[in-house]
Formats: sequence, C-alpha cells, structure tokens
Amino acid sequence: MLYRNCSASLLSADHSPRRKRLNCDMAPTGQPADAGLWSGGSKLSSYSTPIVVLDTNVWISGIFFRRGIPASILRAWRDRRFEIVVTSETLAELDRKLREKVVEFGADPALAEEWVTYVEAFARVVPATATASGICRDPDDDKFLSAAVNGEASCIVSGDRDLQVLGEYQGVKVLSPREFAEQLGIVPPLPASDEE
Repeated sequence: MLYRNCSASLLSADHSPRRKRLNCDMAPTGQPADAGLWSGGSKLSSYSTPIVVLDTNVWISGIFFRRGIPASILRAWRDRRFEIVVTSETLAELDRKLREKVVEFGADPALAEEWVTYVEAFARVVPATATASGICRDPDDDKFLSAAVNGEASCIVSGDRDLQVLGEYQGVKVLSPREFAEQLGIVPPLPASDEE
C-alpha cells in the first residue's frame, strides 16, 4: 500500500477541527507497484507526462489536509498523472517546513522524514545549474523558477501570489492548484460567470 495511516497521536481523542482536517491517509510508505517507472530519475513512461514543480505551500496543504485540491494533486502524482521535479534547494525548504508543521499540528515527527525520503525517491531531483535571481517579488521564490527551468517543467503549481503574478517565466506557466487540477481533470472547472 502506498500510503498508511498517521500516528496514533493524530488519531487521539482530541477531535479539534484542526486535527480532524489533518491528512492522515497521505503519509508515504513503500513504493508504487511498478517502482521501475519511478526509479533512476527517468521519465515516468514513454508517453508525454507533464513535468511540474510544486511550491512548498501545495506540498504542505496536500500532506496535512485531505479534502483540498492540493491533496488531490498529490494523489494524482501518486497515480503517475504527472512527474515532479525538485532541486536540493526546493527539497530543503520542504524538509524545513514539514518539520515545522509536524510540531505545529502535533503530528508524528517521522512524517516529515518519511515524506522527504519519498520525494527524494520518486520525484526527479535536478541540479540548479541555471538559477533565476531577482525575478519574483519574494526573492525566496526564485528557487522554484530555477527548478522549473532546470527540470524542463511545463508549469509551477503554487498558491503563492508572488509566483502567480508572474503568469509565466521562460515558457513555464505558473498555475494555481485549482488551475492545475482542472487541467488534469481531477476537479471540474468553475462555471463561467456572466459578465455582460
């Protein structure tokens, strides 16, 4: 099984709204049944699979909150609907933020390590040879642009307005989680508003 339940500390008698929303089913263990497709940093298959960079906010929301679009995006990745590219810089931020959030949410500290290990194993880790600098309003977000360019990603998925305002960078689209989920067909498009 690809995912396992969270630690007993999350499933305790504390039924606060925050704890009820924690995504206990998204803790990674094991590997996909066809792990050969995922190993060695190779493409997932011979057909064209979207290559994507996920911003840390999408990872955090997807890991800890099971009902949101980011969780659906992570399940689509698990199901090999797209490939994720990371760099050592984006992975380090994910590791740091996961460790902060397990403390904040009272989750098992092993959850952070398990996810980082899982991402290292099943995402394509690329070196950041070409680096973006001074592009984003928040310079800390430039690392996601670098990851996308170096990993030849088609898009960056982010809930961060500092990235979203760019729209596109060197041919890489910046999409909200909803926009990406709509493109994958995992959520229905929002109805068009009548503005006549």
